[in-house]
Amino acid sequence: MRFSPALWILVDVLACYRITRLITVDTVFDRPRGWVSGEGKGTGQLVGHPKLALFIRCPHCVGVWVAGAIVALTELCPREWSYVAFVLTLAAGTSLAAEWGA
Repeated sequence: MRFSPALWILVDVLACYRITRLITVDTVFDRPRGWVSGEGKGTGQLVGHPKLALFIRCPHCVGVWVAGAIVALTELCPREWSYVAFVLTLAAGTSLAAEWGA
């Protein structure tokens, strides 16, 4: 896909938003997030490392690592990443639209 560099930055930003939200907030990742953070089974108490539990729920913390991975993917496999990024951008758009009540 051929887009201007400015448009690719927007695509990557929205892809980063979608991946970060998936990891930190979306219910589909509740179980992996609970496993990583060390939440007790149904108790709501953290039995793992408290900093890891804070990290996995912090969009600012996770977003930095996701952005770094996106930069690496853009350099290492730009063609493959472009298709994935485009799909994630569309998913981010629908997520934002649902969040804003459109």
